[in-house]
Amino acid sequence: MKHQNIQKFKINCITTILLFLQIMVNAQNNDTLNNNKWINYSRNNEKPYYKANKKWERKYLTNTNDTLERIFNYSHFRDTGPILYEFSKINGKINGLVIGYHPNGKIYSVQYYLDNRPWDTISLSDSSGKNYYPGDLTNGHGTIPFLSNDGQDLGYVTYKNGYPDGIFFHKLIDNSTAIKGELKYRPECVNYIPAIKVSYIENSDTLQRVIEKKEYQLLVQNSLFDTTKILSLLQDSTKEAAPFYEVVGVGFTDTEVVPVGKWIYFNYKTNVLNVEYQFDNCGNEIKRTIYDSSGKVADKIIQKPAKKRKRKEID
Repeated sequence: MKHQNIQKFKINCITTILLFLQIMVNAQNNDTLNNNKWINYSRNNEKPYYKANKKWERKYLTNTNDTLERIFNYSHFRDTGPILYEFSKINGKINGLVIGYHPNGKIYSVQYYLDNRPWDTISLSDSSGKNYYPGDLTNGHGTIPFLSNDGQDLGYVTYKNGYPDGIFFHKLIDNSTAIKGELKYRPECVNYIPAIKVSYIENSDTLQRVIEKKEYQLLVQNSLFDTTKILSLLQDSTKEAAPFYEVVGVGFTDTEVVPVGKWIYFNYKTNVLNVEYQFDNCGNEIKRTIYDSSGKVADKIIQKPAKKRKRKEID
């Protein structure tokens, strides 16, 4: 059974330096900083956005030789805006304040990240600027709410040590349906894929990449390494990519996060159950019970549990 996917959680992976927060709050139509080293974006809100899958970034080197990246994710419509996310990375990991924006340029949320993990929640607002309860995430433990642009409560996700771990509840506002279940952080469930660790020289820099064997073979076949000086090739492995659990319409950036136990897809206004899912301890769907409009069981699908995450879900 196919059903509408639930809106992706608007995780605001936007961090910037604490000193710049007050400037960010006031900068609705101008660049974040009056500094020609930073790109100047006008937060144009004339058209809606599709998704924030483009970005601009610039790297700097601190006095202690740490790499600082300042990154903007912006609308799919055009490269100049509106900015949706803004954050900083130190040595490749998100650290510091995370700033998310509504398409009209007003701030959506402010969070603090520590080594790629949400650590503290600070503020949450709708597109008119009205403040809402931002959740109780503190030191990586607690909840972060979901909020629509117009301020509707859309549920929450629970975190432990900065990872989704606990109750997950999310509403769809367009058809009155919701999904609810439990998440667990389970590193032992992750599959590791055979890979090659490639050491090579590029622009006089010595670099390393761990590449899945199949991907490496394609690169070699397409002669993409012909002009690159390879220093060494070592057998290695890499974690599988974090899956999107299409059956319940949720996905997470952490490969180790899995749905477990009972999940329900239901009408949150009438409390009528549509589908009930059962997952094993590694996020594999083992049972699906489909209900008709009268609440009677219409169909069941059953699969065997596994000790690792299966590479494919029930179609």
